[in-house]
Amino acid sequence: MRRHVNIKWKCPAGKQPVGKVTATDGDTFDFVIVGSGAAGSVLCACLTEDPDVTACVVECGPPDRHPFINVPTSVIRMLFNPACTWQFQTEPGEGINSHRIPTAQDRTLGGSNSINGMIYNHGQRENFDSWAQRGNRGWGYVDILPYFKRGERRIGVADKRIRGHGGSLPVTSNDWIHPVNEVFIAGLQELGIPRNPDYNSGDDQADVGYSQRAINGGYRHSAARVFLHPAQASGRPNILADARAARNLFEGKRARGVRYVSDRATVRDVFARKEVIVSCGSANTAKLLQMSDIGPTVPLQQLDVETIADLPVWARTSATTARPESSRE
Repeated sequence: MRRHVNIKWKCPAGKQPVGKVTATDGDTFDFVIVGSGAAGSVLCACLTEDPDVTACVVECGPPDRHPFINVPTSVIRMLFNPACTWQFQTEPGEGINSHRIPTAQDRTLGGSNSINGMIYNHGQRENFDSWAQRGNRGWGYVDILPYFKRGERRIGVADKRIRGHGGSLPVTSNDWIHPVNEVFIAGLQELGIPRNPDYNSGDDQADVGYSQRAINGGYRHSAARVFLHPAQASGRPNILADARAARNLFEGKRARGVRYVSDRATVRDVFARKEVIVSCGSANTAKLLQMSDIGPTVPLQQLDVETIADLPVWARTSATTARPESSRE
């Protein structure tokens, strides 16, 4: 039976040098973040606001230098580009007529923020409140609203009590309105669907209006562009691109570091004084945890894996699918 990796972790005196292109095997930081998507980029930026905090971001994909990333109209080119995406597909199912549906996940700095359709949506108030009602304190709508406001810089129609104007992420509305769009919206209004100038106002989203997006000045504003790269300029975080996390490293049941593979075959370890944060997407987060011997015990034991912790929740993941359709926003 394969046993999990146990390490002897020592915190060296002083802080390791940061701001390098790559990390030396055995480097230690305060935080190690796996994945540079929306969560990883924001966490890195927030944590390293403290000048005494260091962080290392481990990203399996390349740097976000592809010219099409910043061009909003090139979203389809990037969505199906295997150099910057994992071309995942669903398993055939009854509800999809036994078809496989593409569920691409990004693998470049910025995560899926670098390839998605750039639509900006807070989410439905009732969904957050339902989480709080189930015992998840701090996850109600009024609890998370200050964080939405802190992060965004709303440009256009907005209620200042609900929307933020001083954050880093620019949020704009369509600046090109075709007459046909207005006719379509008017038709829906005749059917009793109200028009909403701001579906992120916290009111009912069962209405019609124009999408808001993370585009400004004609360019995509991904999480990497808005949060990660400005943080990197401070010299405190170390960004490792083309570094695929292979497993978390443990001291007993406490995560102390991450083993990653770079240059196709070079294996290195990076360690965390405080926390290891795994934020590499719904599919790859579950995969990495299971490769680290954390997950549903029964199926892992069938593969001769001794689990550190039984987390059946990781037996299931979900993903959204993109398809052209008319919808209420």
